[in-house]
Formats: sequence, structure tokens, C-alpha cells
Amino acid sequence: MQEMKDGDFLKSDNGVLFLILRKFRNGDFIALSDVDSKPERFSSIDVRNYEVIGNLENKPLNLLKQVIGVKV
Repeated sequence: MQEMKDGDFLKSDNGVLFLILRKFRNGDFIALSDVDSKPERFSSIDVRNYEVIGNLENKPLNLLKQVIGVKV
């Protein structure tokens, strides 16, 4: 399992897709998921097993964060 970072697209072991908007040092992260339309904070315990399936480049990610109101 790869270490997740800002901009990664993840697929969890239960099939939920995430776009990591911001990762914190304690392992928690803010992400968009395919089950909710707004960003949400998740605990590292919530998503233990995942696969990194892609990455969004830095500039588009920062623009997306600004549009949806996540601090860059």
C-alpha cells in the first residue's frame, strides 16, 4: 500500500472512490468521495486499506480547492 498524498485518487477496499484534497500529519485527510457531494474529513482509521489509482496535478488541485473552499 502506497502512502497517500494530496491529489491522489484512492479506491478503498469497500469500493468507495476518494480524491484527497488535504492530508494531515496524523494520517487524517479531507477528501471528496463518490458517496457525498461535499468535502469531508476522514480519519486514517476510516480508510485502512486502499489502492492509489491516479493523481491530480498540483495546479488543477489547488484551483479545485479554491472553488470548493478547502484551505490550500
